Amino acid sequence: MGAHVDDLLTALLRRDTDVFQDLPQRRRELSRDLIAASLFTDRHGEPGAADGLWFEPALFMTRPTVLRRLVGVLGLLIPTGIDRLVGTEPGSLAIVSGLALETGLPFVALREIDGAWHAHGELHPGERVMVIEDVTNTGARLLSAARALTGSGATVVEARSVIDNDRGARDALAAAGVVFEPLFDLQDLLAQHENGGAR
Repeated sequence: MGAHVDDLLTALLRRDTDVFQDLPQRRRELSRDLIAASLFTDRHGEPGAADGLWFEPALFMTRPTVLRRLVGVLGLLIPTGIDRLVGTEPGSLAIVSGLALETGLPFVALREIDGAWHAHGELHPGERVMVIEDVTNTGARLLSAARALTGSGATVVEARSVIDNDRGARDALAAAGVVFEPLFDLQDLLAQHENGGAR
């Protein structure tokens, strides 16, 4: 930051945006939070477990400070022209609810019952939507939800997850023409953990 800023209001009046963290800084802090809040050991056999290390999404989604930082980062990554957010139950409802509050965008919850997806909330043909998942593995669930949304007349502009466990989701979604961008890859977070949080 150049000139000394006495307080946030003064910075805003001067249009000095240096007082705000940029996206890379916010992502680094969020990754540190995710590791501290939800990294477990000795969870062999769990989907996404690697060398006994496992991220428990229920823990990072139920901590207000982590959830607030998470939706703050996700909010900056929403493509232009999105009409509605979509969360799949139960995993991403806390995230998509927080993101709706952060951005003012409406959302719909998708619930899978007996292999079929049911939308809870308004979803209109022609809407451009962004789908949010907590953690992805093979991508099959996210792909199934995207197909259901397309079948209802919506356009899936992008799908995101907080953590991708590197078990094939990227390839499966790309092959189906779904734009998919996880916030973090499991291996990147594990490498950060092994390096003591070094960036």
